[in-house]
Amino acid sequence: MKAVGLKVQITVLVMLLIAGIVTAFSWTMATQERRLMLVEVQQRVLIQARHISLISAKPLLHADP
Repeated sequence: MKAVGLKVQITVLVMLLIAGIVTAFSWTMATQERRLMLVEVQQRVLIQARHISLISAKPLLHADP
């Protein structure tokens, strides 16, 4: 069995390092995007809840004619 040359080993190592870096970066970005979207949805729901409570409170504040 012929031994694999040093050039091939270095090439494979560099390819694996690049693949690992790309994978880690993609995973980090996906996690950050998920977190940002969750915060945005929570803020939107909170704004809608406040709006609904303000709409509901106005009729209760006025006296009936």
